[in-house]
Amino acid sequence: MSDKADLIIGYEARYYMTFPDMHVFIKGKEFTVEIHKAITITMDKGEYDVLFKSSIRRKKYHLVLDGSKHLQLGWSRFWGTITVKEVTSHFEI
Repeated sequence: MSDKADLIIGYEARYYMTFPDMHVFIKGKEFTVEIHKAITITMDKGEYDVLFKSSIRRKKYHLVLDGSKHLQLGWSRFWGTITVKEVTSHFEI
């Protein structure tokens, strides 16, 4: 049994005029996700507090990485906030 797992972070958005990159902070490391792209990060299994930032918006997310996971980032059209959705099926993207 491996102590590592893949975290896939995708970023999709529509209905806005501009789409700034999404910056992801995990344990002091910064990763950047461009619009309509995804990144894969191999990490130790465990619990993490993840911070997502884009422009002036930010969102904290508590991640329990007990196996490979896919997070889908986007924007709330109503509130203009960053959304984070844990995807369990490819059809949810």
